Amino acid sequence: MQLQLDFSGKKTEKITIAITDELRDVLNVLAKETGKERAAICAEYVTEKAVADFGILMCIKMKGKVSVNMAQL
Repeated sequence: MQLQLDFSGKKTEKITIAITDELRDVLNVLAKETGKERAAICAEYVTEKAVADFGILMCIKMKGKVSVNMAQL
């Protein structure tokens, strides 16, 4: 199964990912129980993880461990 992430707001690019049947079932249950669309739930999880990882990356950068070119992000 392929799941297409369709973020609300300004849409410039769609992302298609392959998911397992188990993940599909979990997302369907979450969508049903929360009254949200499956794509909206996926967008929330992807955003939360990306922001968390970005924060970690910025902390590492401040310690001088890596160089991050903000123009490339």
